This record gives sequence, C-alpha cells and structure tokens, in this order.
Amino acid sequence: MIWMSYNNLSGEIPASLGNLSSTLTTLALFYNNLEGRIPNSLSRLTNLKLLALDANGLTGTVPSSLYNISSFEEFSLMNNQLHGSIPFDIGSTLPNLIYFSLSGNYFTGNIPSSLSNMSRLIHLQLQINNLVGSVPYNLGNLLSLRNLNLDRNKLGSGQANDLNFVNSLVNCTNLRIICLGINNFGGVLPNSIANLTTNLVELDLSENQIYGSIPLGIQNLQGLTKLILYSNRLTGSIPPGIGLLQNLGLLALRSNELSGPIPFSFGNLTRLIRLYLNENSLTGLVPSSLENCKFLQVVHLQTNRLSGSIPKQFFELPSLSISLALSDNLFTGELPTEVGKLKDLGKLYLQRNRLSGDIPSTIGECLSLTKLGLDGNFFQGNIPSAITSLKGLESLGLSHNNLSGIIPKGLENLTTLSELDLSYNNLEGAVPKQGVFRNASKFSVRRNGKLCGGIPVLKLPDCSAGLYPTRVHPDDNASDPMRNILASMIQIGVKCSSELPSDRSSMNEVVVDVQAVKNQFMVLQCNQ
Repeated sequence: MIWMSYNNLSGEIPASLGNLSSTLTTLALFYNNLEGRIPNSLSRLTNLKLLALDANGLTGTVPSSLYNISSFEEFSLMNNQLHGSIPFDIGSTLPNLIYFSLSGNYFTGNIPSSLSNMSRLIHLQLQINNLVGSVPYNLGNLLSLRNLNLDRNKLGSGQANDLNFVNSLVNCTNLRIICLGINNFGGVLPNSIANLTTNLVELDLSENQIYGSIPLGIQNLQGLTKLILYSNRLTGSIPPGIGLLQNLGLLALRSNELSGPIPFSFGNLTRLIRLYLNENSLTGLVPSSLENCKFLQVVHLQTNRLSGSIPKQFFELPSLSISLALSDNLFTGELPTEVGKLKDLGKLYLQRNRLSGDIPSTIGECLSLTKLGLDGNFFQGNIPSAITSLKGLESLGLSHNNLSGIIPKGLENLTTLSELDLSYNNLEGAVPKQGVFRNASKFSVRRNGKLCGGIPVLKLPDCSAGLYPTRVHPDDNASDPMRNILASMIQIGVKCSSELPSDRSSMNEVVVDVQAVKNQFMVLQCNQ
C-alpha cells in the first residue's frame, strides 16, 4: 500500500512506481501538487484495487492500458486537467469497479453503455466534464448504484426523449443521489419519477430545458432532503403534494414559469432551511402556514405576482439569518414594526412593491443586516435615524419613494457602507461629506427636493445661504401627508407612461397602486 495524500508532493509521478511489487493493491496520491502525465508504467501494477490521483494538476490522456487492470475496485482521477474519451468497452475491462470518478476534468465523447456491466458499481461520478449525447438507458442495470452524478456536462439534445433513461432508474432501489443539472436535457419530467426509490435524498435536474408540469407523483419521494429543479421551463402550479416531503431541507424551483399560489401544505415542511421560488409567475397570498417552518434561513420569493401585505409570520422566524427576498411583487400596506425581530437576518430585499407608510424605526434592531433594499415603493416620512445603528450595512437602497426630511448624518459613520441610493425622493437639507458620501460613485442623491452641500462634484447649492435646513433631527421633521399622496399619484403616472411596454404597469397593478394611495388619503381624512 502507498498512501501519500495531503503531502504537498510536487513534480511528476515517477515512472519507476510501475516497478514496484505486482502485489501492490493501493496507490493513493490525492490532494498533492503533482503535474504532468500519468505514466504508462502504472499499468504493470496488475493487482491494484485502488487508484486515487484526485486533486492534482495532472494533464494529458489516461493511458489506455490502465483501463485493463480488471482488479480495480476504486478508480478516481477527479479534479485534474485530463482529457480524452471514456473507452467504449470500459464496463467489460473494469467489471469490478465499486467507485468510479472522472469528475472535474475535460473528458469528451459519450457515456459508454458498457458501464451497465459494472454490477458492483455504487458511485458513478462524471460531473464537470464535456460529455455529450444521450445517457444509456441500461444504467438501470446497476442495481447497487447509490450515487449518480452527471452534472455540468453537455448531455442531452433538448429533445423530448432525453430523459427516457430515468424510467430505467426505477430498478436502482439503492439510489440516494441523482444529479443531472446543468446539461441540455429536454422533454418533460417522466411520471416514472414517482416510482424512484424512497431512499432518494437528492434529485437535481436544474439548468436544463425541461418543460411541462411537475409530476404529482413526486410526493412519493418521502426521503428527499433536496429537490432542485430551478432554471427550466416548468409550467403549471406547484403540486401541493410537495408538502408531504417532510424531510426537505432545500426546495429550489426558481426561474421557471410556474403559476398559481404557493401551496398551504408547505407549512408541513418543518425541516426546510432554504426556499427558492423566485422568478416565476406565482400569485395570491403567502401562506400563513410558513410560520411552522422554524428552521428557514433563506426565503426567496422575489419576481412573482404575490400580493397582500408583507407576511408577519416571517418576522416570527428567528432562524431567518441569511436572506429574505420579496422584491418585485405586488405587496401592499406598511412594513410591520415586527421586522425588528429579525436580529440575525443578513439581507432584506423589498424593492419594487407597493409598500407605503413610514419606514419603521425598528429596522434599526436588525443588527446583522448587510444589505437592505426598499427602493421603488411608496414609503413616506423621514429616513429613520435608527438605520444608522446598522453598523455592518454594506448596501442601502431607498430610491424611488416619497421620503422627506434630511439625510441622517449618522450614515457617514457606517464604515462598511459602500452602496447608497437615496435618489428620486423629496429629501432636503445638507448632504453629508464623510464616509460613503466622499465618493460620488458609491452614492446617489439625484432628483430630490432641496438638497445642499455635499462634495463639490454634486454641484449642489451652498447650505450657507440659509435656505435649507441642516440641523433638524430627521425624526422631528414632519412630512406633509398631502404632498406624499400627490407624489404617489405622480409616480403611478410615470409607471403607466414608460416608453417600453414591458416597463409599464398593468391594469391590475394600477388598481393596486391607486387603492394604496386611496388608503393613505382615507387615513389622512380620518386624522383631520
């Protein structure tokens, strides 16, 4: 046995290794800095059972004679710079393989159908290569197979029969992982997916050309912890039966053409950690049942047609620590003060909705925020000075609202802030000059009311004329409610008259916007 992995070995593999005793069964040199070609002489080690040369800098082709060592049980060359094709008869010459990995190289050509002769094969890892063509149907003969990873190749042709081989995988009752993402597979998801083994924990078909609906029978895969179908052309509604997959930790359906509501049954996914439904055409309210998903760290629902108020149930999930993205929807009403409960949240995106009212000062309690996007809404009133408590903030977007008052001077003390957009509001007074305000490429204050001062490149009036407030605390500078309502109506008009049809508001969106303004007006009337 020779086991010299993780040793920072460099240079080429010595050809003299082939002169070692023919009884050598293990040659493991993975995770070193070896380079050059694999020597032909290794084929003289006719009793090798394990060859592991992973994670080096090996180049060239694999010596054809290596594929004739029938004693091999583990053959792994992953993460090198090898090229060439996989021999068509490899299943006959290496029939005893249990572990076979060529991933992370530059192999080309087809996947040989002879692989089906490797009756003991458990792990087949060919991901991250340049393999083409169809996947052999007879892979279903590999009854011991647990891990099938063909990610990141050029497999398939975008045709309807590309996924026919999935039907044969029903025979592989030990399968735990099927990764077919980032290829050229076309067609619909076969209904036979419903008959795959319940031992399956990961199913990845992302970034292909798959169309049609998600099979209802997918609910049978009770062992799934990861369901990854993003970036396809899937249509129809999300099957409520997905809510039966109670072991799911990752559900990624983003970037499809799915429609209809988010199933209420998703509240049963109590182990869910990451939820990606963004970039679809989902409608309706966000189900209140999501408050049962106590382990959620990421929720991405942006770029849909979701409506109603911002769901308060999200603010009852202390687990939300990475990202909550609800931008580019039709949410209305105010941002609840409960947002301050998200003390561990890193990113909050609410841009381009129909939110109104004041930005709650409790936003300053979200002390872990690095990115906050509130652009393109109908927020009014002052920028709460509490935002200056967010010491780790890197990006702050408040543009295209109806905000008034002065810019909180404390923003210049946020040393990590490198992107600040306050444009298209009704702000007035002095523009700070320190921190992010030193570099005009990092902030924008254009199209505001009566701003003055700031760095010279802004070419704003001098504040010394006394025409602009400079020392009023933002929370003491009351806004004019009627002015905010009029500004909202003007903003609706601008959205309706955009040059590009794709940028114009639809009639449904206009109705929602006008109703939001009406609600503001009714509140004003009641207070007078």
